[in-house]
Amino acid sequence: MEMLRVDKDDPDKRRYASWFHSKWDIPAAEYENSMGGPRDVNTGIPRWYVVTDGDAVIGGAGVIENDFHERKDLTPNISSLYVEKEYRGRGIGGKLLQHICTDMKEIPLRKTP
Repeated sequence: MEMLRVDKDDPDKRRYASWFHSKWDIPAAEYENSMGGPRDVNTGIPRWYVVTDGDAVIGGAGVIENDFHERKDLTPNISSLYVEKEYRGRGIGGKLLQHICTDMKEIPLRKTP
């Protein structure tokens, strides 16, 4: 199993976007645009992560500005967290969240006024 941050030049970005679409029914193009768009210099977001087992995507999540709310003071937000059913109960979601937290610590987040 491998946990990966999806970078804008990732050759598998479209495949990952399709996987998220299949779980949440948000258009794949929205995920792909978010994965490929510029990161905010102050927050480092959006960022997207996948968990793979060989070639299979078995989990994933994103860190975005907001997740269907207007509270800027709650930025950033974990979004679209999902682990495939047959992989649940193994701590993968928790490990993914820890991986995201470790990765996000690289960014000096500013508190919103």
